[in-house]
Amino acid sequence: MGIFRNEAFMTDVAVKERLSMVAWMIDRYDVLRIAISRRSAIVLSADAILVTATIFLFGQYRGTDIFVRFVPQGQSLSPC
Repeated sequence: MGIFRNEAFMTDVAVKERLSMVAWMIDRYDVLRIAISRRSAIVLSADAILVTATIFLFGQYRGTDIFVRFVPQGQSLSPC
């Protein structure tokens, strides 16, 4: 006895149809997974831009340049 109750029912055409359905489901899952990862990357990029802009504007509002703190004293920002 096999997997199916009526093995005579499972013709070559039915097997090919099931295999093509499984292949379609796998392809569809891959496409959906890629779409979700692309949307997540866009959201994270937009979030990073908003956070950077907020920090910059907050520094401007307070009257200090927030990026100057990362330069060691006695050194300039110029590459020369």
